[in-house]
Amino acid sequence: MKRRIEPLTLPVDGGGAVEITFQQWSDYVSAELADQRGEMETVGPWHLPIRYSAPAITVQWAPTPYAQMATVTFHGKRTMHAPKESGYHLEGRVSLKGNKVTAFTSSQMFRLPDGTLLESAVIHCRETK
Repeated sequence: MKRRIEPLTLPVDGGGAVEITFQQWSDYVSAELADQRGEMETVGPWHLPIRYSAPAITVQWAPTPYAQMATVTFHGKRTMHAPKESGYHLEGRVSLKGNKVTAFTSSQMFRLPDGTLLESAVIHCRETK
């Protein structure tokens, strides 16, 4: 049986990278210390997407006049079912805290304690209050 992990909130540095430890990377993103891609399942000769999996995040924005992330909350790996293509990303719904929320595919930059930058595909959830 899959184990659901507790949400983890991490700060974002001034450059937009999330500060993460090696253990947190292993628990919430991947066991491998390398850039990560999402997993997409397609069907048919046109490769229509039917399922997309990646770590799910929600973003808390800083109270500034321009868009600046303050913190990012990780919810573990989630799967977006029946995604729809929307330009260069996919949009769909993901189960988060027992609710279906709208989400889109994106990527996030991470900074490890030794200064290494890694990038991972993510599902960016629009959390409803």
